[in-house]
Amino acid sequence: MFDDDIGMDPDDLFAHLFGGMGMGPGMFNMGSGPSRGGGSRSRDSVIPYEVSLEDLYNGKNVQMNMTRDVICLQCNGSGGKAKATRTQCTRCKGKGWVNVNQMLGPNQIGVSRSSCPDCDGEGKKIREKDRCKKCKGNKTVSESKKIEFTIKKGMGDRTRITLSKQGDQVPGQETGDLIFVLRLKDHNSFHTHGSSLMTVVHITLSEALTGFNRVLFTHLDGRGIRVASNGKKITRSQDVIKIAGEGMPVLDTPKKGDLYVTFVVDMPEDEWFRGLDQSALEALAKLLPPKKPDPPSNEVIDVTYTDADTDEFDDEWEESDDDDEDGPECRHQ
Repeated sequence: MFDDDIGMDPDDLFAHLFGGMGMGPGMFNMGSGPSRGGGSRSRDSVIPYEVSLEDLYNGKNVQMNMTRDVICLQCNGSGGKAKATRTQCTRCKGKGWVNVNQMLGPNQIGVSRSSCPDCDGEGKKIREKDRCKKCKGNKTVSESKKIEFTIKKGMGDRTRITLSKQGDQVPGQETGDLIFVLRLKDHNSFHTHGSSLMTVVHITLSEALTGFNRVLFTHLDGRGIRVASNGKKITRSQDVIKIAGEGMPVLDTPKKGDLYVTFVVDMPEDEWFRGLDQSALEALAKLLPPKKPDPPSNEVIDVTYTDADTDEFDDEWEESDDDDEDGPECRHQ
């Protein structure tokens, strides 16, 4: 991901650009939605649907086959044959609920009520020989149905798309909704914050010093975005530019947000440097700014070095912190 290139989390960069206004984490749970109307409406079916950033930028028409429960037409949702009668459930004795033991802690057992699994909380059930042959007493059967919905340009992560009355059917209840919750997959090149987009572009040292005029990246709709640098201005790593109107579409409007580009300057490879002869090095030194002078000091010594990385320093730092946690020991005579 590009946050490794810029050395910081994209959310932190957006917070810096936009004054710390964060979007915050999502607040919903997947699964079935609430049953409304005191049981007069079947539960909504809530399904996560994974989308790419390209889907949200360009829009997408989705078609799929799904299975849902529908009322059995053979028994009209009664679960039994014609003239079949329901008898009192022997497990719950007609109450519709049973006591369930729960462990509350060591040597502690609590008792709670739960819907009777034998009669589904109704207190009565149909004898096995009188059950509907098609639904086997379940009152509903599975139905495969073609589902279609549209992902509009500018929709975002966690947007809910509701298909009214397309949920599971329950006898005696209004049918609930089928709700798709969009879940945005991570993107290798772009990061979003509302209607703003951010991407990272690598440029060479030559481009950083002398300028550039080229296609920096391919946008989410396949367009190449050409950018020319501004005159005699050096581009440094972590510099950010804004391209107005090239961000994410704003839902149900013709507007788009802005796109922010963070530059990373790639230093030349060692092979390139080793290929320079002495005259080329001297010419390069004359072109570049002068070297820094030595700082004032009482004594100068020459030392050697080896290549290292910050992980070694971090390990030593953690070991030092562990030693300091014990603190100094003071003994009294």
